[in-house]
Amino acid sequence: MSPSSLPAPAPSGPEGWHWNAGRIAGLAITVALAGFWIWAFSPFPERGNPDRMSDRAFPAAAEIVCAEAHSAIEALPAANTAEDFVARAELVDQGTIVIRGMIADLRALEVDNDEEQGWVDAWLDDYDTYADDRDSFAVRLRAGDDRAPTFTVRGVEGVPTLVTGFAKVNDMSSCEVPGDV
Repeated sequence: MSPSSLPAPAPSGPEGWHWNAGRIAGLAITVALAGFWIWAFSPFPERGNPDRMSDRAFPAAAEIVCAEAHSAIEALPAANTAEDFVARAELVDQGTIVIRGMIADLRALEVDNDEEQGWVDAWLDDYDTYADDRDSFAVRLRAGDDRAPTFTVRGVEGVPTLVTGFAKVNDMSSCEVPGDV
């Protein structure tokens, strides 16, 4: 028998199927995605919140400062029960004075980690913005404008949400924005 008359070798896969660059790339991507999701749901990746402070001394001290301020604000009559806009503005102002004192006390606390000190500074800057927004609300009330208070938005979140979020992540529930307005 001559070599040209020998039968052709049987194909190794479906008729006309063969490995090419596209199939190899597709397989590599599939394996990489499967590997990523297996790793993501495994116990190996770190699960902590990136805003959680490793220095737990600051949150503990801050919780004490905020609890005192929170109690002082809760002792005030609810602003929405005031007889008129001016009286409501006065109650908002009284709460804002307490908040500004709390912010000053929190700024006096030390954070051992420079990076985390930056987080605390940014958080307290947001709290200052919140206090400024309360001042603006009181001015509007005195002018007879009883629309709901408006708060500065940073990124896609309102400043009260950012302040409260940082407080929650760091177990400082008393440092959340008060609901007195």
